[in-house]
Amino acid sequence: MVAKAIRPLVVTKTTRVRARTLARTQREGGATVSSRDRAEAAAQAGLGQRIRDARVALGMTQGDLAGSDYSVGYISRIESGDRRPSRDALVAIAGRLSVSVDFLETGQDGDLRRERQHDLDGAELALASGDIDSSLMTTAALLDAGVLSPFPDLEMRALYIHALAQEAAGDPHQAIIELEDLRERSEDTPLAVHVALALSRCYRETEDYPQAIAAGERQLTALETKGLTGTTDYVRLAMTVAGAHFESGQLGVATRLARRGIAAAEAISSPEAQAAAYWNASIFERDNGHLDRAIELASRALGILENGDSTRNLSRLRTQLGLFHLRDPHADLVDTRRLLELAAQEMKWSSASPVDQARSEMAFARLLIREGRGRLALEHLRAVPPSVCHQEPALSAELRVIEVIALVSDESPVDHAYAGATSLLELLGRDRGIGQLWFELGEAMAAHGDQTRAVQAYRQASVCLGASRILMPIYDRTAYSLSTLV
Repeated sequence: MVAKAIRPLVVTKTTRVRARTLARTQREGGATVSSRDRAEAAAQAGLGQRIRDARVALGMTQGDLAGSDYSVGYISRIESGDRRPSRDALVAIAGRLSVSVDFLETGQDGDLRRERQHDLDGAELALASGDIDSSLMTTAALLDAGVLSPFPDLEMRALYIHALAQEAAGDPHQAIIELEDLRERSEDTPLAVHVALALSRCYRETEDYPQAIAAGERQLTALETKGLTGTTDYVRLAMTVAGAHFESGQLGVATRLARRGIAAAEAISSPEAQAAAYWNASIFERDNGHLDRAIELASRALGILENGDSTRNLSRLRTQLGLFHLRDPHADLVDTRRLLELAAQEMKWSSASPVDQARSEMAFARLLIREGRGRLALEHLRAVPPSVCHQEPALSAELRVIEVIALVSDESPVDHAYAGATSLLELLGRDRGIGQLWFELGEAMAAHGDQTRAVQAYRQASVCLGASRILMPIYDRTAYSLSTLV
């Protein structure tokens, strides 16, 4: 840690000897040495000493520092205090030593830390505003250059932001790798709970539910040991763990955890905690068959998030609430359209991932089907990039199922789309989410008048139901009867 190993400007014995030698030489030559001259000589000697100390701390030779731009002799004279580097040379030397020019000149590294904090603030802001590439490039450049090594807390923050950007870019697996590496480093720091929260969420996104539960509960235990159960971080993490239980088919456990989470969030009067609790609980209540309660909770969460600054979460929740309304055969489709249109706009200027944006398009396609515009729904489905479907096979299968529903609504041939949907679903195995898609496919074929295919799809849904013991939609996999649409 170069910056911490070097003390602020100190005139050493060597410096004093050099200064006295210079003064004696000038006196003997008949020159008058002013106090300003003596101060400049001492400062120059201090600059050289700091350059030397920083170079040695990094294990660099004078040749390494000189590079191809300067001579070894030039660097040697600077370090000995016999030569003052030009401004351009000083900037280049500071960069190679991973310190600021101000530090070399004054021995103070406060400005460098502020500069790096500013860089990370910019990367975080870029991520929040949807400029994912900028966030990735900024954090990668800072980490690769090693300029954060004097500041371990800033280095961990950069690693965390970079992992979040990987998640937002649609690569949760790479995010998991980076977060797993960071988990041990951040233990016993304020960042630990945020790392655990992101890691548990990414495990959920990749359907590794046991790991999602374990990662969250490990950090919950750490918070409980420290007596930090009455905090926003604890509630948010508890709700994330509840979500993992829900995804794994343990709806009862998830519902109980969510209700406890709501009580805890309301007890500490934390809007952020309340929003997380209401949002997660709304999903569980919906799948318990309490749609009105689910809409109420999601609306509460939305009211809180609208006063916050997380555009990505706001857009995702609007999409979720819109899908709740689509599940209701008596929903006001004008209000639902307004929700989904606003969500789509927010997606464009937030850090929403390609997967989030694809789900938004698919939700809007479902709305169009409800409005009786199946052909236009098909156009929205075609707007989903194939690369996103390749990353998320389950998303691709859902898209195919919605395509079949849209074709049925439009009274168009469905054979090709049906074959594509069933092929993908058969490859994806048996779980609750896949069972839900089979169920929707069965509903579509029943509405199409193809009872044979409808029965086959229902049978597959029943097989998945037996594997998971529940058949409930998750997130944007909304079930509704086509008899209300056609």
